[in-house]
Amino acid sequence: MLLSKSIHTVLVVLVLLAALVTVVALSWTRIETLPLGPLFTYRCNTLTEQAGGDTFRVLTTTNYYAQALADQLCRSPGLAVRFEAVEISWQPRGQLTTRELTDQHFDLLWNRERVLKGLLANYEAYYATLQQTPDYSVYWLSNRDKPELSQAYFEGKRIGLLQDSQSQSSFQLPMGQLKAADIRLQDRQLHFFTDRVALYRAFSQGEIDVISGLKWVGEREVPPEQRLVIAENRPTGAWFVSRQVLDAGLRCELAESMTVLKPLYAHIDPAFETRFPECEGL
Repeated sequence: MLLSKSIHTVLVVLVLLAALVTVVALSWTRIETLPLGPLFTYRCNTLTEQAGGDTFRVLTTTNYYAQALADQLCRSPGLAVRFEAVEISWQPRGQLTTRELTDQHFDLLWNRERVLKGLLANYEAYYATLQQTPDYSVYWLSNRDKPELSQAYFEGKRIGLLQDSQSQSSFQLPMGQLKAADIRLQDRQLHFFTDRVALYRAFSQGEIDVISGLKWVGEREVPPEQRLVIAENRPTGAWFVSRQVLDAGLRCELAESMTVLKPLYAHIDPAFETRFPECEGL
């Protein structure tokens, strides 16, 4: 019996010593914060035959048409002279940093001017406007019925939004309208998605009852009897290009590649023209 108590005491002491050693070791260990990169990226190779060249980096806020734009840029002979590959990433606006702007980490980016100016007052010294994108209207879109701005209508509805809290169409405007109308939602009603493609998929498959955005869901136009306007004629933003790239004379090459976005712009504003007069005839 005395032997059993002794063994028990020894085991307890060993466990306590092991715990103490662990605590001390952790206190000596420096834990580094891992940097968070872009949420998603797509990469393609240009027409160059030389490996080890620079990468042309593009930043946007949605994966919608992102791959198509990257592939078009990769086919650009002008980019191939200087760049080995094109990498496009999409992430919430809040992920962009002042340091990335001053370092001109991205060669081409889409955003709103107020966002860039909020991060860097003299952003124009680093980036020039390549192309303004068309104004747009924002709607509530329903799978089954005509949305109504009432507590009764939204009661129990599954609402799809983007995780990007700086998105006008899929967060700020819809949530602001609900607040102004004193419409209150339960937390379980709100479903957040990392990108617009996933949001559209969930809506089309009936996993979400109501979303906000343009009147288009992918290539499908939501009929008037299933949408309710939230705001009209709001600015979308612009494409900004690094002045380092402009110095290399690539403006017209980029302008040509931007034509791949014409179908997207036609959904927003059919009358919008993607013209670059200075590049015509070249």
